[in-house]
Amino acid sequence: GSEEEMLEDLKEAEKQAGEIVEKYQGKLNDPEMILSCLDAYEQYLIRMIRISGYSGLAVEVDYTDSHNMELSGRVDNIFARDQSRLSFIESEITQADEPVLEEAIAGAVRSKNYLKDILRRKPHVLEPQTEKALKALSPAFRTPYEVYNMAKLGDMDFGTFEAGGKTYPLGYSLFEDDYE
Repeated sequence: GSEEEMLEDLKEAEKQAGEIVEKYQGKLNDPEMILSCLDAYEQYLIRMIRISGYSGLAVEVDYTDSHNMELSGRVDNIFARDQSRLSFIESEITQADEPVLEEAIAGAVRSKNYLKDILRRKPHVLEPQTEKALKALSPAFRTPYEVYNMAKLGDMDFGTFEAGGKTYPLGYSLFEDDYE
């Protein structure tokens, strides 16, 4: 797809996140609502993972392209903001009574292991506001790795090499993906 299609999809993802908040926040106290919410959240995550992949791969190709860096940063910030708004999902599910969680696990198809993990971690979870703040800060936690990659890959010139009488370009991802 094109960048325009990705940006349109990004708007749809933001809309999805808002709909999830509106429909489910404060209501995750029975197995049916929990499972319905997790289905909607899964669809949102599928869309955002594709969007993040699109914008992130563009940066991986050329760390010196400021347009792609800005676009990837924009996607990361929107995703972090949405994740902060949607942090109520895990917090509310964690606060549900164990029998409710067990019934949701019994009725779950794709979210069974996720719910089992929540039940297992239930005694150790942080307060909902703390979880929300940590999710909102997630782009800041990734900054050191992003700076490292920019410094490592931004101005590297790998040149070319010759094999079998033919000249080939060499690059960071070309070696890993094609030549190795």
